Amino acid sequence: MTAVTENQRTPLEQFVRDYLEVTGGVWDEIEPQVYDVLVAPDRPDIRPEEIDVCRIVFDTEALPEHPQAQLASFGTPLIDTFLQQAIQRARQLHLWRLVSHAIPHNLDARLGRAFTFPEGSTWECTRVRPLDFPQAVYWFQVTFSSDQREDDLIVAAVDLHYLRLMRHWERLLDPASLARQPSILLPEVRRATVAQGFDVAQQSALRTVSGLAKKRFVSWKRTPAGRFFSICRSSNRMWRCILRSSG
Repeated sequence: MTAVTENQRTPLEQFVRDYLEVTGGVWDEIEPQVYDVLVAPDRPDIRPEEIDVCRIVFDTEALPEHPQAQLASFGTPLIDTFLQQAIQRARQLHLWRLVSHAIPHNLDARLGRAFTFPEGSTWECTRVRPLDFPQAVYWFQVTFSSDQREDDLIVAAVDLHYLRLMRHWERLLDPASLARQPSILLPEVRRATVAQGFDVAQQSALRTVSGLAKKRFVSWKRTPAGRFFSICRSSNRMWRCILRSSG
């Protein structure tokens, strides 16, 4: 059997493994994308013999070989329960980026490119004061419902000092450069609250949701259910015109 590396696992599969480890559960990988899991009880009075081991699969093609297993995918009761409990356990997390050098490399040249000085003038940095600029990353879960249910995640990052959206937020979440304690204690700049940053992130997420909904609606209109909906709407419009004219 070929061993599955961490990079080959799906994000959902890795989430389930991490969730069980953090909450005190147990998982055993029977074969790729097939697990026996033991979920930690939510009540302390449950006896060990009352806890059942269940088998879950992440690949629908594995269901015929494991008919008693549960499918683990977005929208299933098992995964919805895990996601809701994960949200309840940690709605907010505060991390620091590791700083190896408080003074940026080649600062003089970078400032020279950023500012325009009078011809013939010279300048130099006599004092540099590093500051802590807080930034916040927000996740929004979106559910689209039609003839089928689709879940999606929208991410928005906000600079709490300037109170504006940030690009390239993926760099902020690099696990190699994050820590639970700051490597260097720096004074914090004037900043907005996390709630104020949420308003900015929410407006961005709403614009993204609007675009995704329009795109999904266009795709749905090409399906048999969508074409039937268009026919019914046209028929209703026609009958309303007939009734108005006859009245």
